[in-house]
Amino acid sequence: MSLGKKKMLSQGGAGALVPSDNFNTVLWTGNNTARTIPVGFQPDLIWLKNRNNNGNSSHRHLWYDSVRGVSAGYIHSDGTSIQEAYPAVTGFVSTGFSLGGGSVGTADAGMNDGSGSGGTYVGWCWYAPTSETNNAGSNGATIASTIKKNIDAGFSIVKYEGTGATATVSHGLSSIVELLIVKGLETTNDWSVLHKDGTNGEFLQLNGFAAESGCGSIFGSPFARPTDSVFTIGNTGETGTNGKDYIAYCFHSVAGYQKVSKYNGTSGSVTVSDVGFQPRWIMIKRRDGAADWEIVDSVRGDGGFNTAKFLEAGNTGAEFSQNGYGVTFTSTGFTIPSGAREGLNVNGEVFIYLAIA
Repeated sequence: MSLGKKKMLSQGGAGALVPSDNFNTVLWTGNNTARTIPVGFQPDLIWLKNRNNNGNSSHRHLWYDSVRGVSAGYIHSDGTSIQEAYPAVTGFVSTGFSLGGGSVGTADAGMNDGSGSGGTYVGWCWYAPTSETNNAGSNGATIASTIKKNIDAGFSIVKYEGTGATATVSHGLSSIVELLIVKGLETTNDWSVLHKDGTNGEFLQLNGFAAESGCGSIFGSPFARPTDSVFTIGNTGETGTNGKDYIAYCFHSVAGYQKVSKYNGTSGSVTVSDVGFQPRWIMIKRRDGAADWEIVDSVRGDGGFNTAKFLEAGNTGAEFSQNGYGVTFTSTGFTIPSGAREGLNVNGEVFIYLAIA
């Protein structure tokens, strides 16, 4: 099947969505040679992480997207820094993305280090083929935005400029955004996260362990949740400083493909059976207590659809295993065993998640 045909099917409406044409996890080992990493489509968001931290004690989580372009460089979800121009990714291509040769900046941006035993890497890739410029006054937005979106898959990337006041921004999707992640590109502030199952007026930080807390005016004054056309920002460094650029990543549930939801921790095992599909990737956060964002996927799994191999969105550390306490992907959701780490299961606590087929 040609790439063009796959894209047509991926965007073909209800019943035609092909999960692997809209999201994919890819693995590779560094070889110090410029190369293309095959994904199966031309990605618009790439989230990269060194798995074994070869050559250095820590490696950042690097985010590149097609709205900002590779020349703008990366932002990293384990810190508060502004975007940094760095050539770990050298281009988005029709079949995947390109990496530069050699071991560049191993502490921050090296994604192709073949020295010693070689670095091992993971890339989580999203497809958002449709470009849109939304002017102020259109679709209920009070400020302009530049958008790449995948309506069928419930995902968009939005760039906008803060105004120093509460404002609304078009997200380009056709349903209410249920998970909103915003990062300042020119401000050293936290990654601000709004989840549909978070408490009203409170938010989470992707770059840290903290439990949800009051967000002040980060998402407007008064606080406002996203609608089916816009999300709201405020006059804060996190989302709306006047004249500064921001990037937002927007998600909503799509039957059979993507689920934004929650589950309750127990004193025993947890079975989440209402996802509606067999996930290939899940990110989980303990809402009411300190714990990082735990990420598991079937490609890094331990065989079949079981994995005890974790990476954490706010942590530069290497991939780690907790054998016997992993996540099992089932045909309708996932299960977590009794005794799992506190980022997955604590009795009486709420856990929020994003799952993708």
